Amino acid sequence: MTQLVGDEELMTPRYDIERLTTLEQLREVGESWDCLTIRISACSFFLSWVWMSTWWNNLRNDQELWLLTAKDRAGKLAGIAPLMRSRHRFGPMILRRLSFIGSGIAAPVHLDILAVEEERGELTAAFLQYLKSHDQEWDILELRALREVSPLKAQILAAEGRWLEREPAKCSFVTLPASWESFQNEYLNRKLRKTIRYYERRLEKDFPGRVVFQILTTESELNQAVDFLLRNSRRVFSQAEEASAFVNEDYCIFYRDMVLRSFRSGFLRFYQLKVDGRIIAVQHCFCFKHLFYGYQTAYDPDWGKYSPGQQLLAHVFQEAIKEKAREIDMSHGETDYKARWASDARIDCHLLYVRNRRARFWLSGIRTFDRLLNFARKSLPAGVRRRLGRLLLSTRPFEI
Repeated sequence: MTQLVGDEELMTPRYDIERLTTLEQLREVGESWDCLTIRISACSFFLSWVWMSTWWNNLRNDQELWLLTAKDRAGKLAGIAPLMRSRHRFGPMILRRLSFIGSGIAAPVHLDILAVEEERGELTAAFLQYLKSHDQEWDILELRALREVSPLKAQILAAEGRWLEREPAKCSFVTLPASWESFQNEYLNRKLRKTIRYYERRLEKDFPGRVVFQILTTESELNQAVDFLLRNSRRVFSQAEEASAFVNEDYCIFYRDMVLRSFRSGFLRFYQLKVDGRIIAVQHCFCFKHLFYGYQTAYDPDWGKYSPGQQLLAHVFQEAIKEKAREIDMSHGETDYKARWASDARIDCHLLYVRNRRARFWLSGIRTFDRLLNFARKSLPAGVRRRLGRLLLSTRPFEI
């Protein structure tokens, strides 16, 4: 039988659930958090302590830590619900939102409850029971980038209350074979193979012996590459009349800190392509539990005729195969280059769940907003859709 203990703890037959609310508590749980992720076979890098703690250090703003931990009878950490709480005003109404730590502008993928597979369902139920028992302290549970196959989704859809599933995110990925030759033959079509070879030969012909592919191994090299990435990402997005996350200074600070901390932790893979000592393309990946995650990439548009991004990506795939990585996850976003390289895709969902009357009223407004947006996408000219999209991005509810 479930029993409430004080204001912050919930006892279940198997787990002691506690809410952590301070930065000191987040730091203290780091070692046991890392030990838990080692035991979880399907654990995204974006659920690691280094990602979550770096995000919290840099982008939390007015968020309140609402981190739930579950310990077994022996006192060992068995599960984590990495949540935070924020307050948002809509006219005269203030709504309190629970969401995943790290979600929003940083664009993580495959978020979920942290638990080993055989205990995930039971722990998810225990965490949801805690949330229901404390529903006077929150209005909306918003789960971005939630794994489509998560028990959390299934249990929320079956729970008392109302929910809305918003537009999901497609995450392309490639299962890697044992060799680069096998990858080319099995996954790359003939046209793409010819295209890569054509641009490689063209660049080498124009700059013989001066083309260098590098894996960055020092912090000074990383700082230069990050400067290049920020500058050229803004240029490319601006030319395409799209918004880059790197116009947000808080995100830029977070990004630099994330690069250094993941480098020092051994999770960073940062590659660059140089000609005559000048960087023309960079690719930033994380390597976690034998999976590569493509996170950020940029190229100098002045070198666009050589397709440097495609050339560098070919090198990245070769290096991932050399490291015996099981797959490369290309993260959110449907782009032409991902479609050319990726063979499969996973879905991350975006779920809203509410339990009280005023939050239900707000949820009805979001449902109407989504319907209007879908209608606009189907009926308006492309130029108007782009301008409308930029406007909506700047006013999107709860964007962090």
